[in-house]
Amino acid sequence: MKSYQEKYIKYANSKGISLEQVFYKKYLLYKNKYLNLKHKNNQTGGTFNCKLCSGDHCMKTRDCIIAEIEQIPDDSIQIHKIIPGDPSKESELIVIPGFSDSSFKRNHSSLFKFYDKKLDTNNFKQTILIKFKDPEEFSIRAFNLTFFDESNTIIDPLLENKLYVKCVEIMAKLLKPNVKYTILAKSAGGGVGICLSQIIYEQIHKMFLFAPGAEYLPQSIDKLFLHESKITVGWNIQDEKVKMSKVWPELSKILPNTKVLTFDKDIYCNAETQKHEDTQHEINSKFIQYIRE
Repeated sequence: MKSYQEKYIKYANSKGISLEQVFYKKYLLYKNKYLNLKHKNNQTGGTFNCKLCSGDHCMKTRDCIIAEIEQIPDDSIQIHKIIPGDPSKESELIVIPGFSDSSFKRNHSSLFKFYDKKLDTNNFKQTILIKFKDPEEFSIRAFNLTFFDESNTIIDPLLENKLYVKCVEIMAKLLKPNVKYTILAKSAGGGVGICLSQIIYEQIHKMFLFAPGAEYLPQSIDKLFLHESKITVGWNIQDEKVKMSKVWPELSKILPNTKVLTFDKDIYCNAETQKHEDTQHEINSKFIQYIRE
């Protein structure tokens, strides 16, 4: 049986339209049934007031969510730490994790704490660790970017792209002009990193993506401005959270001829707890060896 994704691609090809247009048609079909419902607990409206809604009766339509994304505060994305490196190197490294607090903590540990082959920060002028605000304060991860059909929950491409672009607008303010950057991005941070490379492409030295959670990207991106030799993509083949089989067919369209490295997940013992850690969703230590100028 064909997956829903395959059916959508076949339908798009038969109609001569883009995959994003197919999803928008499905969105329009189902939004009255799902997205225009009031808050599940039947209290007064939704959780966000937008120009399209009166009082506190926001209907949480696509336009409401876009308006909410556009109002994400600048301090929701922060430079958590800057690690000095080798001043003679050409580029600075930007590490962009997923949106969740746990994504930051787990990938921070995989890069700097547990593995024998940690990230060598002397491969760069300095390393900049980006962090998204903790969920208790403000959660970018909490945005509802989905719409629904009979049996699937599907990411809305337009909403996903709007969120990535907004994150890039905020992040670009944190970076310096006339500086070469190498990007290391994981999970949802992969979508942010790709969009960032379009904004400051003349400053990008290299880009490393590990299990990039960017299933749909803007149709305006024909392919990345970066030459394929400057991009390295990696995946844990056991990753069920960001499945390579689901994400890569679409993402590969803007990363043509890119070499993809696949790994079995790492196994290590936490020196503090003496327990084995699950590293399925972390940056693989074998991939870390490739991260250099």
